[in-house]
Amino acid sequence: MRFADAAQVVFKAALIATIVSLAPAWQALAQDPEPPPEIAPPPEPDPTPTSFYILLGGGASLPADTDVSGGGVTTQVDAEWGAGGLAAFGVDFGDNVRTELEFAYRRSGIDKVGSGSSGAGDIGAYSAMGNIVFDFSNSTPFTPYGGVGLGAARIDYDEVSPIGGSRIDNGDTVLALQGIAGFSVQFSPAISLFTDYRYMAAGDPKLATDSGAKTDGAFTEHRFTLGLRWSFGGPPPKKKRAAEPFGLKGPVEQMGAPAPESARPMPEAPPPPRIAPPKPMPEAKTETKAEPPAPALPAFERVFFDWNKWNINAETQAKIDKVVSALQPATVIRIDATGHADKSGTAANNLIVSKRRAEAVKKELMRQGVPEDWIVIAWKGESEPLIETPDGQRQPENRRVDIVITGKPKGKAGS
Repeated sequence: MRFADAAQVVFKAALIATIVSLAPAWQALAQDPEPPPEIAPPPEPDPTPTSFYILLGGGASLPADTDVSGGGVTTQVDAEWGAGGLAAFGVDFGDNVRTELEFAYRRSGIDKVGSGSSGAGDIGAYSAMGNIVFDFSNSTPFTPYGGVGLGAARIDYDEVSPIGGSRIDNGDTVLALQGIAGFSVQFSPAISLFTDYRYMAAGDPKLATDSGAKTDGAFTEHRFTLGLRWSFGGPPPKKKRAAEPFGLKGPVEQMGAPAPESARPMPEAPPPPRIAPPKPMPEAKTETKAEPPAPALPAFERVFFDWNKWNINAETQAKIDKVVSALQPATVIRIDATGHADKSGTAANNLIVSKRRAEAVKKELMRQGVPEDWIVIAWKGESEPLIETPDGQRQPENRRVDIVITGKPKGKAGS
């Protein structure tokens, strides 16, 4: 045999042996890997609830000491504590922001004029202000708030004397600003009691004495108010279809159940040429220790709340602790916390209460170390009760947050 012929035989034999040795790899490549679990998109968030309110209040008013000057007059007017009242119409956007149109009136008597003279007359002020107010929601019925306002004020001097040997009995309309700080207590979904402090500063009103002297004097006022806020309106409860399952599509591992193994049928490898295959190497024997079963992962928990409350009570705390402890060995995809309310209040206020319940659960989960991006909250108001009731009736089973956990414990099949 020539050298070229011998080299060709050796080359063909090596090629055939290579094809045989690669057959298992062809089989592995031909098998499609199991696709990863498909995650459904998160549900559309509910629209932010918007409601309206009317506010009525009254209290004490104290104008600051005023320097009146001009036209040869320089004196100080000191006012006494007086009374005032206000009414406002507002819009609550449901996201801790409110706007309102406020009308207020206050009147105080004159204590003294100048260094020691006993004064006479009154100072009154009408005002119309546009306010923006920020609520600082928390898990208690007490809601602090703060805000600012801009508008106009009519400052009236009513027979104030003695001013330069005469009196002032007229007024002027000027620009006004105010600051607001207070808190409210919710007694029902529609009624809240509020108390606050308002400081108003107005521009210098142009005044004149009966003798013709042209004067002016800035007007500032401290006012302490107690009143009621009545909320109403807002979107009616919507009848929605049952929500489609979210999270993993297909069977979800719950309570420690093993995931089913599914694989596509393995395609047959091309038959190797009929030659004597090389002697296979003996396979090393390895012992695999069975892993202990992973702890069960709960898929659902439900916590309840007191009437018109969203604070975490002892029973609710225990259930949230249970959820958090079960998450320790788990790889969680998402946690959905959906707030609900009964039908004892208006639809708009029940939507707000259900939102605050969901926020309280999220805050407690985060306090215990659950990552914020795991948690998705929603709020349904009174639209999805567990127990149907007439409108206006209380039902403890409907005041709840449903917690749904979508994920897989570590160490399970398919993880």
